[in-house]
Amino acid sequence: MSTVPDKVFISYSWSSPEHKAWVIELATNLERDGIEVILDDWDTTEGQDLNKFMEKMVNDSDIKRVLVISDKIYAEKADGRYGGVGTETTIASIEVYKDSDQSKFIALIAEVDDNGNAYLPTYLKGKKYIDLSSPQNFEEGYRKLIRNLYHKPENPRPERGTAPKWLMHDEKKNLSNSSTHLNILKKIADSRPNKLDNAFNQFLSAFLNDYKSYATRFESNTELDRIAFECFESMIELRDIYVEGIETYFNYADVIKVKYIINLLEDIYPLIYTRDETQSSFFESQFDHMKLFVMEIILYTVAVLIEYERYKELETLLKNHYFVIDRSSREIHGPVCIFQFHPDTLSNYMRRQNEWISPIGELLTKRTTIPKYSNAQI
Repeated sequence: MSTVPDKVFISYSWSSPEHKAWVIELATNLERDGIEVILDDWDTTEGQDLNKFMEKMVNDSDIKRVLVISDKIYAEKADGRYGGVGTETTIASIEVYKDSDQSKFIALIAEVDDNGNAYLPTYLKGKKYIDLSSPQNFEEGYRKLIRNLYHKPENPRPERGTAPKWLMHDEKKNLSNSSTHLNILKKIADSRPNKLDNAFNQFLSAFLNDYKSYATRFESNTELDRIAFECFESMIELRDIYVEGIETYFNYADVIKVKYIINLLEDIYPLIYTRDETQSSFFESQFDHMKLFVMEIILYTVAVLIEYERYKELETLLKNHYFVIDRSSREIHGPVCIFQFHPDTLSNYMRRQNEWISPIGELLTKRTTIPKYSNAQI
């Protein structure tokens, strides 16, 4: 917090002895809280020209804030350009209307009308004000005023960071291909079910292409775990498109051909290791978000099959012997657990947030944003 708050001048109307006492008490409180206050009662002497004093205070560059204590009489005098208030208003309104530092003039509301509307001079209407008109509002309003004068807002603007690194690595994320084929699949499911298999295969091909686009290029392993996490988070939309696509197929197909999902998983395996061929070296961790995404869509595939009570198809999917190509172009094969990876980068990132027993399990359950499939189901 700044140790040098704004110097202020208090402009008010001598509406009544009670009001004047209220103003002096306010000024006294401000002084006690470290604010230098210029007040006619304290800073003028007999014989001094009050109009010139007020004019100097409004124009003085050392006065950073003019506190306008506005009640019914002040508003009337200001609008009627009557007395000392009228003199100050003439000067202040010129400053406000010429669009100088408008924050210099702070209206403090000392009185409201029967409908709860603040009494304000015309030149300050439409400006933000601080309500001190009742004991209930005074404490909160006074705190706002102190924060203002010390330039310490209650809700400061957050520090602006930089764009996520995964966005800088890959700015071409556009899932219109998958979305388009999803819409086609849904229309065909309603009107031409005999074309459903072909439409589903085209949807899966579009999905594979969009999945491949999430491959990232890394020049160093600096903050690799955070970047991998941000990349994985950015893939939620693609996951949801996939889930809606297989739901459509499983729901409308008379005979579910599980081989389509099996083919998808075998085709997606080598895409996990997609990288820029111009990259001289790579980090195994740069594929972690791609690996975990494959594990996630398998979980959701199982959940959808259970939801639609397709247990025979689920058994086929889980018992199938898969044949895939790894990043070294080697053929490997095995049961569905060959898709179970250990994305250490993402585990380390989650572990830094908390000591979970299963950091990856925690990450996946945090992403269960599809209402139909709860944490428990996944």
